Amino acid sequence: MNNQQVTYNKSASAWTYAPVKYWPNEATDYVSFFAYAPYREGFSVPASGDPIISFAVGTDVTNHIDLVAADNSHIDCQKQAVNDVVKFTFKHALSRVGFKVEAVMDEVNDQGNSATPDKDTQNNPIAAGTTISVQEVELIGDFYTSGKLNLNGAAWTPDEDGKTRSYTLKAEDFTDVAKAVTIGPEVLNKNTEYMMLIPTQTISVKVRVKYTVTTADEKLEGKASVVENNITSGEFAFTFAQGKAYTFVLH
Repeated sequence: MNNQQVTYNKSASAWTYAPVKYWPNEATDYVSFFAYAPYREGFSVPASGDPIISFAVGTDVTNHIDLVAADNSHIDCQKQAVNDVVKFTFKHALSRVGFKVEAVMDEVNDQGNSATPDKDTQNNPIAAGTTISVQEVELIGDFYTSGKLNLNGAAWTPDEDGKTRSYTLKAEDFTDVAKAVTIGPEVLNKNTEYMMLIPTQTISVKVRVKYTVTTADEKLEGKASVVENNITSGEFAFTFAQGKAYTFVLH
């Protein structure tokens, strides 16, 4: 088998492939299977040695896939019954990044009274007629765009010369909360629009957010005050570990 696609046959309730491969049947015979998903016809897999696939992360987040891998090694052929199945426990090979968002309406007490401690802040409700909407979120850092994944142990060898500076989510990638942010954290990106990254050692990253605060006001031109903000966080160190899912909460 070399990059053999296996598909699920609903009518037969079974996983199938073609052509059928026959196992050896001597006392010293063993076989090992390595698998990944989703299937890609163009993946390059060596005909011998460790099964290694070359993988690239697209710059467009809408094309990111959740790559998973598994192996079942050194199966004793003579101990495997005719109707036994080869079982796989798939594990996530990439790092997943998603976002939540919440409006933080800071009220700072500078009055020197006892209502709240000086310089204290609290999260107040959003005033009626005011809407906060998010247009873009960008994750900035030196991310690998390609690498090789050894399915025998699922270890990465990133391509050092293939890197990108950022990945961006836009309005069409967001849930409806992006149109009217609440004061409680809500999931921002759609379930199909997670960033899937090749794992990295600790790197410096930043987050840029483009958002708009719109307040209805009949006395203003356009019947509203519109304030557009495009802000970038300071740098912070972060490690994107293999098989981990991360959520950044945007305040």
